[in-house]
Amino acid sequence: MISRERFDRQSLPMRVGSIAADLQRIASFSRHFENRPAVDTMIQEARFFIEWTAPYTDNRTQEDLAACQRVLTRWRRALDQVWADERHRSLICETAQEWANVLLQDSGMLEE
Repeated sequence: MISRERFDRQSLPMRVGSIAADLQRIASFSRHFENRPAVDTMIQEARFFIEWTAPYTDNRTQEDLAACQRVLTRWRRALDQVWADERHRSLICETAQEWANVLLQDSGMLEE
């Protein structure tokens, strides 16, 4: 995991983009049962990145980050119970990709 000092040196759009990238990796890795430890680590990393980034963003992005944080927290709590079910992993995959798209849009990186 990247250190907070290194993460904080990134521009705000890059920080939000990093969260979106983590969510895209969660979506990709969730397709395979054996990736559970990696997904757990990525969820935790994304939660830290959101905590470190949200206070510096505009209201809309803060709202999106807070909602995404709640989703990640629910996943982390339930991962042991739901990971073996392919339907649940598929839902995690779809939802993570949706949040990645939202945050990528929020980052402004698509406009550059």
